[in-house]
Amino acid sequence: MDAKKTVSVVFVFLLISCIPALARENGTGAYANDKGVEDSSITYENFPVYKVMEAREAYVVVYNPSGTRMTNCVIPKKWQKGTVDDPRKLEIRAMQKNLKPYMTYVKKDGAFYKVLLTLPLSKLDSVWGVVDDSYKLNDADLSKDTLVLD
Repeated sequence: MDAKKTVSVVFVFLLISCIPALARENGTGAYANDKGVEDSSITYENFPVYKVMEAREAYVVVYNPSGTRMTNCVIPKKWQKGTVDDPRKLEIRAMQKNLKPYMTYVKKDGAFYKVLLTLPLSKLDSVWGVVDDSYKLNDADLSKDTLVLD
């Protein structure tokens, strides 16, 4: 009786250990999921946002990229408007009450695709501010087509 149990356990163990070796690989080198669909080419990263300062033509976002330091990026307001040929690259979403503000940096095929700001929509909230008149935004920040984060 013990020999039958041992053989059964070994057989089940061998069967389970062979499953990864039998997984099908699709043509791109990536493994297909259980429905035969490839993984998405879109990836994202979330960053806490501490302040969003509004200027006439852009937003200056103060965020935390690594957990140990703060930095900022300039996002042109014109990115909120899209066309058929050039979809919008900035979306501001309403933040739920139990969350803190954050920025989602979205890449498609490894390159910048769009940025999502999840913020309280009321400009009276402490996360919102106004850029000081002495701070000059340069033309390169206002006319850029991509966003590179530190």
